[in-house]
Amino acid sequence: MTIERRFVDRERELEIFRRMVGGGEPARVLDIRAGPGTGKSWLLRRMEVESDQAGFPCARAEFASAWQPGPVKLMRELAERLGEAHFPDFCTQDALYHSQPPPPAPGSGLPGSVDLSGSDFRRAQVRGIAGRDLYDIDFHQYRPPTAAEVERIEHVLSSAFCRELRALAADRPAVLLLDGCEHIPAETADWLARRLLRPMRDRPDAWGRLVVVLAGQPRGPRPTFEPWIDWQGLVCALDRLSTFRYEHVRLYYCEICGLALEEAYLHAYYDVVRDDPSLMAQIAVNLGGRR
Repeated sequence: MTIERRFVDRERELEIFRRMVGGGEPARVLDIRAGPGTGKSWLLRRMEVESDQAGFPCARAEFASAWQPGPVKLMRELAERLGEAHFPDFCTQDALYHSQPPPPAPGSGLPGSVDLSGSDFRRAQVRGIAGRDLYDIDFHQYRPPTAAEVERIEHVLSSAFCRELRALAADRPAVLLLDGCEHIPAETADWLARRLLRPMRDRPDAWGRLVVVLAGQPRGPRPTFEPWIDWQGLVCALDRLSTFRYEHVRLYYCEICGLALEEAYLHAYYDVVRDDPSLMAQIAVNLGGRR
């Protein structure tokens, strides 16, 4: 079953998003903070579908406990999903840093080659690699990177990425959908605020028609908008998602899922699921609704 058929209601939130990409809403950041199971991911997938159908460049990234990228890894992911053809300078610089080994520590000499053909790695333990940038791993083959080296790489790649992102959004909407923001690493949340959100606030015209949607639970190191008065006009904040209407729950169960339910049962289910689309879908599966 496609997302268009599975999704019901939430027209209020979708209408805000449509106004933002259509230019009828001055805000450029939609900040959604709601509890687990309330349908944030479902809503962002619908936004992705609508963007794709309209032909807007759109990238959706979902942070999770198993995927917590640093700034460079996030830029790489977004550039790939928006279309690497739109980010030639970023991709060139990205490939260049991958192809060059880091400089040796002062006085250590050039690193020599090591023959590992007879090594036994069965007892090797690899920890903490998930979500880390390859540069970080490559550097650690020789020595830990210095703060200056990390800052230099991030600056060069961030400048290229943001410049090309602005160009992409100059004359048509471009959409970034960032889900699971309660899991975003603190360094990536800081990068997002410093390199993207604050520049959008300070020079909104320079960012064309870029729209950013942040969705997640209220906790965690997600980007914050404080003091709030400094962000008025740029951010549309939603501290909860709207409740499903009874007629849409009935439509979902009876027409989309093909369940023959009496009104009394529908009302009982509605009282339970009106704020929880994940539970609504699970009940449909348990009742044998068609997928």
